[in-house]
Amino acid sequence: MDVKTIQDFLPKQSFDRLSQIIFAPTFPWYLTTSVVSPYLKSKENSKLFYMSHLVYEKEKYVKVNPNDQAIINLLLEKLAPEEGNLQLIRMKINFYPNTTELHEHDYHRDYEYSHMGAILSLNTCDGYTQIRETDTKYFSVANSLLSFNPSEDHCSTTTTNAIGRFNININYL
Repeated sequence: MDVKTIQDFLPKQSFDRLSQIIFAPTFPWYLTTSVVSPYLKSKENSKLFYMSHLVYEKEKYVKVNPNDQAIINLLLEKLAPEEGNLQLIRMKINFYPNTTELHEHDYHRDYEYSHMGAILSLNTCDGYTQIRETDTKYFSVANSLLSFNPSEDHCSTTTTNAIGRFNININYL
């Protein structure tokens, strides 16, 4: 599996603008009662939830609001030259709330077909993404990008040392 990490992925001004949009008090977050499909959820993780904001999903969106379009533009402006001509499948912002103990969510696949993905960390905390095949943990460091194939098993976690773990999940061809 080809896994790549890039520190300081966005220029500071772009990362600050992205953070300003997402951490605004009026930014809409939506409750998601299952971190993975209910069919994959283990009993230990049955009460874990997270908040999310779907920026874009190819199958669902025709019109994108101005803040979401700004987020897409900021990320694709940098990601497209890195990856070449890409086709966006989905972009979603995640907020995993703080928990007293670190919880590792169940393994999952974003989509069953082969595609590429990236996770941009918006804050630094003790949360991480783990890829099953390599058993490697990629910790959340603000403005770092993890690029990998999310059609392979991977999992996310909560955090214990920040108000929450915030990241942007990008799926593309």
